[in-house]
Amino acid sequence: MLRASCFDIKMIIRFLLAALLAVAIMPTANNVARDPISAGDVEMPAHLAADVKAHIAHVAAFYGIKTPDLHFVDSNAAGVTIKEAKNSLVEIRLGRPVQTAFYQEHSELLKATAAHEVGHAVMMARNQEFALLPIIGMYAIGFFPFLVVFPTRRGITVAAVAIGSGLAALGSLPKFALPNDAYLFLLGLLAGSAVLLMVVRWDALLQTKAGEIIAPHLPSRQAFAGAGVIAVAAFFTAYWLVGGMNVERELRADVIGACANDPATMKAALLHLSNAPTSSLKEAFDTFHPSMEERQAMLTAMENKPLRNQACAAVQAGTTSLSINGRVIQ
Repeated sequence: MLRASCFDIKMIIRFLLAALLAVAIMPTANNVARDPISAGDVEMPAHLAADVKAHIAHVAAFYGIKTPDLHFVDSNAAGVTIKEAKNSLVEIRLGRPVQTAFYQEHSELLKATAAHEVGHAVMMARNQEFALLPIIGMYAIGFFPFLVVFPTRRGITVAAVAIGSGLAALGSLPKFALPNDAYLFLLGLLAGSAVLLMVVRWDALLQTKAGEIIAPHLPSRQAFAGAGVIAVAAFFTAYWLVGGMNVERELRADVIGACANDPATMKAALLHLSNAPTSSLKEAFDTFHPSMEERQAMLTAMENKPLRNQACAAVQAGTTSLSINGRVIQ
């Protein structure tokens, strides 16, 4: 009984350590690289910035929330809405994809993008925005199998430090500046290494003096490979489940953007976010956002005036059930 309790405690400690690493992903990325939350401001034409700010204020007033602050930032993300923990201020940050000459010439598309972000601010004000805890749990699930297989405290500690250092190193590279990108690459690297060690003989290395010191702290090749397979399977299962919880919020923000402008403008704003069309493979891996096809289909359906009126009334109330094309929006 005592032995079982000790085993449970060790498992709990390992999972808490995995959770701690998961919690550290965002601040680590913020401190070593630019991302949508920490990116610096960018100058935009004063009249355009004023026009977008006025539109944000108008939409916010319509939904009865405090007007979010607007910042144009040096970021690859088109738009991010955040809530400062210290003062509860909500900020809308619009990145480089909507700062192009095209968006400046077609300010209605820029305002539609901003209105979509106001939709997230509305959900924050109503305590309907996506919770951080499921995301932390999702990331922790991916780390946990690797920490479980290390047999000693020193081994676990070194593994945790290595994972944390890997996240920091990847986050310092522009390609992996977004925390999720750094995490996915590191998880793939760990899983790939685990499988590779099954075919690479490293016994000779462990027979050296240094190898004899570290060998007791390392998992077996089979255990490490198993951890890699389980980690990938567990993470992507959680990624799919947690991401699906966010899809309806993104669609709801699209509805709010369409109501603040019109469905056709919201459709055009989404379509012009990238010069290159999004691949179906990339969309499949992005479980946190609906596909462009689904978003376009929903907005096309909203061009029907009675449906649009119903949808706009529902999102304004915030408590009325709403489904479009069979997808629950609210």
